[in-house]
Amino acid sequence: MRHILTVDLEDWYHAHYPGFDYKSFKPGIYRIESSTDRLLALMADSGARATFFALGVVARDYPALIRRIASEGHELACHGWDHDLVDALPGGELEEAIKRAKSTIEDICGEEVLGFRCPNFSVNASNWGRYLDALEAEGFRYDSSAYSGRLFYGGLRGGPREIGRIEGRNLMEFPPSAGRIAGYAFPLGGFYLRLLPAGLFAGAVEREGAKGCAIVYLHPKDIDAENPKLPINPLFRLVHSIGVKKGEAKFSELIKRFEFTSIRESGLLAAFTKEVL
Repeated sequence: MRHILTVDLEDWYHAHYPGFDYKSFKPGIYRIESSTDRLLALMADSGARATFFALGVVARDYPALIRRIASEGHELACHGWDHDLVDALPGGELEEAIKRAKSTIEDICGEEVLGFRCPNFSVNASNWGRYLDALEAEGFRYDSSAYSGRLFYGGLRGGPREIGRIEGRNLMEFPPSAGRIAGYAFPLGGFYLRLLPAGLFAGAVEREGAKGCAIVYLHPKDIDAENPKLPINPLFRLVHSIGVKKGEAKFSELIKRFEFTSIRESGLLAAFTKEVL
């Protein structure tokens, strides 16, 4: 069985914490190239493929990295322009940001971008409709943002839990999987990949895969042992950096244990795309 691997392609400081403004923050150091280089090397060793949801600003500033990702057989998709939460972009600003990011990535990688994931899975019941309107207006074929549980900045309770067409829309949803341990549900990746023992995380992937396939996600910073510290309170600093020193080993073990592919190569999108076209 093949699972789906997704990467939110953003730098270590693209984060939302109370009292922290990543747009005005001057990082002084950038880790996106080195951490993604390591991520790509690990995937090349195991034969894993992934969908990379790239920020527009990352594509603009690191076009060679975008081209390398495409040349190594991975799918390029869109993560918005500058990591803005959906509710931070009112009116036409959301569609404009999405359009700008999509065209930038396509111009660099030379192929159509089919998918979108909003930063921090920040869709909710109140913005879901206008969010989907914006995706359809720009010609996307699928979304991967509708996490069914509760999150700090989002979560779409009652939203799609299985891969399939979004009702009333010319879009498919590839919902981020929810792992479950002792009744507790959590997004299958990111912070929890770093936090949980490798065996527990792999067990959650296996249980989710028994229903069809698991959709796992991570960021390059999740495997970066040199991930810098943000100027935020100690609790959120712990959330941001816990487990990064073991993240690479955990991820390497995961992609050796399971077979991973991209959304485009999974075959699940092909029939739907033909139907829409």
